[in-house]
Amino acid sequence: MPIFCVSVIWTMNKKAFSRIDLLISIYIIVLLLPILFAAFKLAIKINLFDNEIQEETALIQLRRKILFGHNYDADSQLFSFEFENKNWRIYQVNNNLILTPGTQIIINDINQATFLEKDACYYLQYKKRNLVKERIIACE
Repeated sequence: MPIFCVSVIWTMNKKAFSRIDLLISIYIIVLLLPILFAAFKLAIKINLFDNEIQEETALIQLRRKILFGHNYDADSQLFSFEFENKNWRIYQVNNNLILTPGTQIIINDINQATFLEKDACYYLQYKKRNLVKERIIACE
């Protein structure tokens, strides 16, 4: 009988995994699990860092707009100023920090936002992911 026919008959008779095949598969999975967990942890850290960069970029853009504005006014829930003959307001709506007129979301997924006035400067204090952050937004 030719070798080809023997290999075909052998593969036709093999219908299930043997114990060795199963053990090898489990061994490979166990070897790959630590690599997958490490990659997953790194992806989470990168995502959190990316969100912080986006928040700081949005606050820089907001500070720039406020810098060219005037007539600042703040209470605990609202910061307002005049810019290009319009009255602009910053406040929290549905866990988002909003800039109006229009509706521009500056920071999303915040639990609480308050505006403080200290030493002729205005600060935004917000709570996100159980961390309280305080950022300066304007000075007179």
